[in-house]
Amino acid sequence: MSNLNLSEIQKLHQKKYRKLLGHFLVEGLHLVEELEKSSFNDCNLYVTEKFARIESRFPKTILSEQQFKRLSEVKSHQGIAAIVPIANLNRTKAHKKIIYINDLQDPGNLGTLIRTAAWFNQFSIILSPDTVDPLNAKVIRSSMGALFFVNVETDINIDTLMKRYERIACLDMGGKSIQSGSFADFDCYMIGNEAKGIDSILKKSKQFTFFSITGDPQTESLNAAVAGSIAMFELNRRIVQ
Repeated sequence: MSNLNLSEIQKLHQKKYRKLLGHFLVEGLHLVEELEKSSFNDCNLYVTEKFARIESRFPKTILSEQQFKRLSEVKSHQGIAAIVPIANLNRTKAHKKIIYINDLQDPGNLGTLIRTAAWFNQFSIILSPDTVDPLNAKVIRSSMGALFFVNVETDINIDTLMKRYERIACLDMGGKSIQSGSFADFDCYMIGNEAKGIDSILKKSKQFTFFSITGDPQTESLNAAVAGSIAMFELNRRIVQ
């Protein structure tokens, strides 16, 4: 159970304090409802009088409007939030197929990829140290609470990844089609930075195999979240066949 006071909860808006205090903040009725359905434990609910009678499996604290404004990250808050221990992220079921997200910067893109992984329920997610924090409020909102149902590991660099997986598939404009027979033969799939894609240095290593999504050549490229979601769809199609 969290023993954080309001001043400490306010600090959870910043990544360094989330890491230091070991908790993150979830705001809004839908996200709290998704949290209630998850396997996450030791969470604490904070509500205004509006939600004083809401049923919850978590301990509940009723705050005044002024107190809740101090806690909230949004101007027009709903009056309901939860404090969640970060340790819960690794308690959900781990899957053999890994989506490694390298240096992705947009919270919306990461949230979408997490949501897609949750939808198919076939993938765990690993994030590089330079990828946007999955506990960022924008990531959590764009995932629509899917973060609570996907096994997520953070701060894993490529060197560590290469020690874990002998062969790694990478999404890249210059690769062979994901519809090729070998695409499903890997345990780890890398999605790169929105602008830079996959580091060209990796293309010199035999440990990495590059795949692309075929489309109209008039279009320059796909958004990282769209490309990753298409790749997960194709992998899921092969897995469930």
